[in-house]
Amino acid sequence: MQRLKRICTIGLLIFVAASLGVAVMEAAGLRSYSVPSGPQPTTQTSKAPIIAYYFHSNTRCETCRTIETTGETALRDAVKDGRVEWRVVNYQEPAHKHFAQDFELAYASLVLVRNTPGQPLRWKKLKRVWDLYEEPAEFTAYVKKELDLFMEETP
Repeated sequence: MQRLKRICTIGLLIFVAASLGVAVMEAAGLRSYSVPSGPQPTTQTSKAPIIAYYFHSNTRCETCRTIETTGETALRDAVKDGRVEWRVVNYQEPAHKHFAQDFELAYASLVLVRNTPGQPLRWKKLKRVWDLYEEPAEFTAYVKKELDLFMEETP
């Protein structure tokens, strides 16, 4: 019985350590993002070269709604001129659950996606929106800069 407890304790400690390591890497931006091997992120076609997704869960707090509204406002010009398509998606709905895996979603997120036919899927999660949501001007500048950088990268 003691041996079983010890094995369980060691297993749990390893799991906790690995989880913390992944969380630290994610927070520090050290985790690389590869092309998802799962299904394509959408079956809808887009005329815009970039799709800006605002992913949310079933539960929506004031902060989440602020990020959505400010994100949409920040991208308004890019949407108007056809460079970006704006989509709001609940990643917890059964038809959209694949997004959580495709884009490593654990919370509401703003994600830029280039989905060019015949090319690998490329995407970027804009993590700093959570730090900047109370500063609309800084938030907007950050989103626009990230969009410009994302568009400059080759598909």
